[in-house]
Amino acid sequence: MARYSRGVLVAGLSIVAAAVLAGLLGVVRPAAITVLVVLTVTPVVLLLATFLTPSIRRPPAAFAVADGAFRTPRTIMYAFCGVAHLGLLGLLVLLTDDFAALSLKDKATYVVGTAFFVIYVPAMWRGVGLTITAEGIRADKHCGTVVVPWAAIGPVPPIGERNEVRLNYRDPGLVRVSGWTPNRRELLCDGTDAKFAAAAIGYYAAHPEERAGIGTPAAQDELRAALDAVPAEKPASSSRGEKVALIVIGLVFFVVAVAGDVWVSEILGDESLLGWLVHLVAGAIGLAAGWCVIDGVKGLRRRT
Repeated sequence: MARYSRGVLVAGLSIVAAAVLAGLLGVVRPAAITVLVVLTVTPVVLLLATFLTPSIRRPPAAFAVADGAFRTPRTIMYAFCGVAHLGLLGLLVLLTDDFAALSLKDKATYVVGTAFFVIYVPAMWRGVGLTITAEGIRADKHCGTVVVPWAAIGPVPPIGERNEVRLNYRDPGLVRVSGWTPNRRELLCDGTDAKFAAAAIGYYAAHPEERAGIGTPAAQDELRAALDAVPAEKPASSSRGEKVALIVIGLVFFVVAVAGDVWVSEILGDESLLGWLVHLVAGAIGLAAGWCVIDGVKGLRRRT
């Protein structure tokens, strides 16, 4: 599906631009708004459907072989997010009669919404994932790229969980980063089983003589045979108590974020810029807390 991402994004941008232009000119403003609503809702529905596909729920333990490299398949879901985001921005433009007359809080909302779209344009355009070659690993992330030569990887085996591979570096100074990525140890691989990707990286880090074959079907078959014959050491999994603690901490932070947001809103009101900033911070804390709860529940389900 990833090969259609750029087409979906360009088509969405074209439709949004045409609808916004038509609406601003007053030609068919109601129809333009309807088009943008449909363009915002449809990708969200498709995105939810994408999450239910087997390749997303249980990514295969395999790489795509192309151009002398192993690649993790890229998914189309970031393009869906981008089209929905564009549609929402288009609606904001058409539903705002006079931008200059807006309050500072509303103007800040527009700026933040646009900036957030710009931040993950790389992920929408080329997806996120890994490219493994004889020279090392290239990890395309949401807002940047991490290039890891084999010499930088330490002896501790990488860890694969969910859609992430966490590396342990021997020499972090060899790692090159372009764009913006706050954590260069965590690499994303949406289209391939993360445990398989981590085991493959650990295998090639420990067996430099095998790297020359990377990027061929025969090498992938040999990799599978090697991993099946000599399973990689598994790191100690989190205990049940740690997962329960993660759930409790997540719930506590979620409740505190909601209660704090309501309390500050009653004091400052919803129209103040400071109140808007509190809403923004509380929302971020709530999302992080919700992710902790989900991660903890998933961990408990894997242990039972």
